Amino acid sequence: MPTAFEHPSRRDFLKNSALGFGSLALAHLVARDGLVAADSAAAPTGRRFDLRPRTAHFTPRAKAMILLFQNGGPSQMELFDHKPELERRDGQVYAEKVEVLQPGNSDKLMASVFKFRKFGQCGMELSDMLPGLGTVVDDLCLIRSM
Repeated sequence: MPTAFEHPSRRDFLKNSALGFGSLALAHLVARDGLVAADSAAAPTGRRFDLRPRTAHFTPRAKAMILLFQNGGPSQMELFDHKPELERRDGQVYAEKVEVLQPGNSDKLMASVFKFRKFGQCGMELSDMLPGLGTVVDDLCLIRSM
């Protein structure tokens, strides 16, 4: 089996794609011979998960939305996720066992190198790296669910 950096041989390609092509052929043969059960009214009708737009349960007020998808650069932990306890414990050794995946890493806790402060009337905490975004935080919805 080739590694991720080698080009696969013809034999490897056919071996890895045989199951997919075989499944396509089987589906065609089964459908052609009438071995596939037809949809019946007795089949359970569960909730369908389609992606078609639905009407809202309230009258929407927003006219537009801006999604900040920031690929690259500092992580959300450095920009939006203030951790005061981590600042207090900066430099301390982490008590539990940690799997070190990169050589040279230690088991010491490390706080963000950026300072956080409250912005706007709502008091949203952001990194000082985002002073421009801090001027409009009262108009933002910051979702911290991941």
